[in-house]
Amino acid sequence: MGNVFHQCCCRFTWSTKWRHEQIVDEVRSWLIDVIADQSRQRGAVVQACNCMPDLVHLFVSLPPSRDRSAFIGQVKGACAFPFNRQFPEHQRLQWQQGYAILTLRKGGAPR
Repeated sequence: MGNVFHQCCCRFTWSTKWRHEQIVDEVRSWLIDVIADQSRQRGAVVQACNCMPDLVHLFVSLPPSRDRSAFIGQVKGACAFPFNRQFPEHQRLQWQQGYAILTLRKGGAPR
């Protein structure tokens, strides 16, 4: 097949280790930018990204050939490493093992 249509919209949610409130205002926008950039580098179209003090929400569209668990594992690792180098005065950022994923139809996507 030469042309394939797909809409694989996924909402990922994951938290900081032990739910420590590490995503404070001074690092929040930086972290959102890094998560979005790392997601795009791995083939995602970022629809939305937001962080709470102990939680991240990422809404993306992924190609059907992309393994969701590998994708989110890579994004989580690729944003914690630069965070710890960029903000050595903060507690070391670690993510809780695992994540939540919801798939949505296009009509359920944020506008």
